[in-house]
Amino acid sequence: MLNPMRSRHTRLLPFEHWPRHRRSEAVIQLKNRMRRYAADYGGRFDSLFALDDPEPAAAGCNWFDFYFPGSNRFTLWNASLVTARVAFQDEAGRLAREQAHAALTAVEREAERQIEFIPALFSDTGKVWAYEAVSPPEPHYARFEGRTLHQQITKLKVDILHHTPPVIHERFQILPGYRYGVGLNMVLDVEVIDRTVVEYAIDRFLAVGECNWQSAQPVPLDRLRPLHEQA
Repeated sequence: MLNPMRSRHTRLLPFEHWPRHRRSEAVIQLKNRMRRYAADYGGRFDSLFALDDPEPAAAGCNWFDFYFPGSNRFTLWNASLVTARVAFQDEAGRLAREQAHAALTAVEREAERQIEFIPALFSDTGKVWAYEAVSPPEPHYARFEGRTLHQQITKLKVDILHHTPPVIHERFQILPGYRYGVGLNMVLDVEVIDRTVVEYAIDRFLAVGECNWQSAQPVPLDRLRPLHEQA
């Protein structure tokens, strides 16, 4: 019989630090769920999200989180798959946020993080039962030509996408430290994500040896632009 206190302690540890028998149990449980929901996902993976749209292009599915077992009985992958086009937008946003925040002073950056809590729910006697988090009015900065921080980030992202677009490669990146499974980021140059694409991603990851990998060739820029910009 499992010691409940020890089991609770194990769940707080990153998955890769679990005892081998606990990791093996988690893999077995995942495989059982995969069989149970094979009609939904095909039997190769499991997920908390639906992936059953008959026309994924119309649905615009460009990211998907899922779980699949590794090549040994102690490994379970907690994967997040995005299209290269989404990775392109995400990287431009990250660079824009980095540049905008770098232009602020330490005091201004701290002020931007401030959140106020105001009473939102009262009892019949007037006692505060709950508070609502609200952000103070956004300041406008002269160095941003009167724009707020968020407006400046939006402008910088547009500038980056058009003038200094980031280079995106297909890649697999392992992210240790997850409490369930080993984290895995996957970027593939596909239009939309459906069951076939997820199974393809799994096969490619297993084929490269379940390790960090990046394609030698970047994804062509015309594949990264939004579809309406390619016309």
